[in-house]
Amino acid sequence: MPTIGSPSAWRRLCFVLPVIAIVILCSTAMRAPVGVGPATKVVALGPGGRFRSQAGQDLYVYERFFRHRPGPGVYLEFGARDGVAHSNSYAFEQRGWRGFCVEPTDEFHRLVRNRPGCWNYHGAVAARAGARRFVFSKKGGFSGFADDMDPARLEAMRHRGKVARETSVACYTVAGLMRERRVERLDYVSVDVEGAELEVLRSVDWAATPADVVQVESVEGAAKNDTAALVALMARWYHLDVKYDVSPPPCRPGEVTADCTYDLIFVSRRFARDLRARNVSLTPAGARALWKRTYGPPAGRGEEPPGWRRA
Repeated sequence: MPTIGSPSAWRRLCFVLPVIAIVILCSTAMRAPVGVGPATKVVALGPGGRFRSQAGQDLYVYERFFRHRPGPGVYLEFGARDGVAHSNSYAFEQRGWRGFCVEPTDEFHRLVRNRPGCWNYHGAVAARAGARRFVFSKKGGFSGFADDMDPARLEAMRHRGKVARETSVACYTVAGLMRERRVERLDYVSVDVEGAELEVLRSVDWAATPADVVQVESVEGAAKNDTAALVALMARWYHLDVKYDVSPPPCRPGEVTADCTYDLIFVSRRFARDLRARNVSLTPAGARALWKRTYGPPAGRGEEPPGWRRA
């Protein structure tokens, strides 16, 4: 038997110590939590970057509709903000997609820095090209056209001193953007324009503008982006796949307030047929399970995206 200080004992010690160090490092890494940024929860899932939507909508859309897509697609995001915080298109660009990012506020300057690979436009999308009066909110994500914002909501913003300024901004049409970039079809469209959703959707000739999945923010009972009105408008060309609750915390059934916000995720009838043929499916309950597999059991209220809590 080798004694302490013998050459064989030292050789064994030199072998064992690195092995112990590796085991400790690996176990520590496995216990470490998934990274969570200060502004938005992100999920590392597979190759190609992270998901950054407000409540996991991008993860749901990707898993349900595009995980098995044979190649990159084209996205169009209205209300892109800085291109990262609550971005519905960021994860898709990280997976090789190309697309449009449209943002009228001062966040556009950060958008250009954060997303140089996107076709960035400083302005807004409307039924006609030109200039319109725009309200800039002091809180990101609440700006919009003065004549398209809910009157009560706009008055409340002014009364509480949440309006930074009102000015004229450039407006683009979807058809004009697609012509400029020679894009013939869109795979994923995200519309979050704080009250102008109905006008944006009406400005698009959906029969002549192929788009597979359209995601639209709505506010229950709001004057200009009411859920029922948006569903009725899109019903001719699209199925409503899910009414995705993004309210923090989730709204109670039948509750109608400015905080009861949903993302309506529509799928075109043609694309829905293709998905059924390929047997591709993911329910909100399945997405919720996917979230738990990625994060582990939630530590408390707010650990899961609100849209999956009722699945």
